[in-house]
Amino acid sequence: VTSDFHGNVEHMKQLQIAIEQNKPDIFVYVGDLGPMREIYDTPLKQQQYVHQKLLVPMSKLDVKYKFCMPGNTDFGWAIEQYIKEYNDPCVLKVVDVGSFQINEINMIFMSKVTYTDHCLKDRELMNKFRPLPENHPKFQINHVFSREQFSETEEVILASDKMKYNLKYFEVFENFQTIKEPYKQRLNQTIYDVIESMYKRGQKNIIFSHGPPRDTHADLGSIKDGIQHFGSADIRKFLETYEVDSIFCGHIHQSVFLANQYEDSINNCKVFSTGNTGIDGPLYFLQMHCLVYDQQVCKRFSYPCERFEHFIDRVFE
Repeated sequence: VTSDFHGNVEHMKQLQIAIEQNKPDIFVYVGDLGPMREIYDTPLKQQQYVHQKLLVPMSKLDVKYKFCMPGNTDFGWAIEQYIKEYNDPCVLKVVDVGSFQINEINMIFMSKVTYTDHCLKDRELMNKFRPLPENHPKFQINHVFSREQFSETEEVILASDKMKYNLKYFEVFENFQTIKEPYKQRLNQTIYDVIESMYKRGQKNIIFSHGPPRDTHADLGSIKDGIQHFGSADIRKFLETYEVDSIFCGHIHQSVFLANQYEDSINNCKVFSTGNTGIDGPLYFLQMHCLVYDQQVCKRFSYPCERFEHFIDRVFE
């Protein structure tokens, strides 16, 4: 299991080595494929890059079953193209939200994350538990969604997150209150209800979620105000309510660095974090981290990488 390459081909090279050395039966990529959005700023550019640089190499990995999840930085239109092309786990199955049965294991996939203060909302859902108050500042930012069909409009908008969005590919709403359907209905789904719909009693349920459960080592992130927890209250509540073997997460790049460990637990469910990043420099992205789980013990391996040309220069504290 690994995640958060963000288009980094050097991480892809090390993944191939990790697969050769560990010889897993199942491979799962738990989200965030797309490279820097400042450069690959349209769904079409992102789709072409990810297909060539990541999905084609993943499909050639020598693993019996291969699953690849998108994440919150991946555009909705691009994801639909991946799903259409890669739908066979013996080659590669791109899965957004869904489940897959292998023997006694029910694999649950959740690529969407808890509602954030980012403008792009393609991969976000609300929390059923611990909902935000109606006057929360997050509701006042621009809300951006990828169009299912491109328009004729060629106008670029600078949104609240200082990112540029071309109206040919995106719909931009002033705030949460102005969102139109079908976008609002999608956003108002809750993470808890979606995961619950895929759970199977009497099976060994393993969850692969781009976003982590709240208040664990896996959701530790650093901001100007210090270290905070950014995970989903819904995922935590689900793990407290149902019997789950384990959950594998990505999304929070600095989680393992800050917690100094990659595993935690909730209600006997093992919580594992990849703590990987292909986009954070100048040093963090110089290693590709992955998890290997034999259904009893999970080990985290690190592989040194060459420098990649596109990265964000920041420090995890």
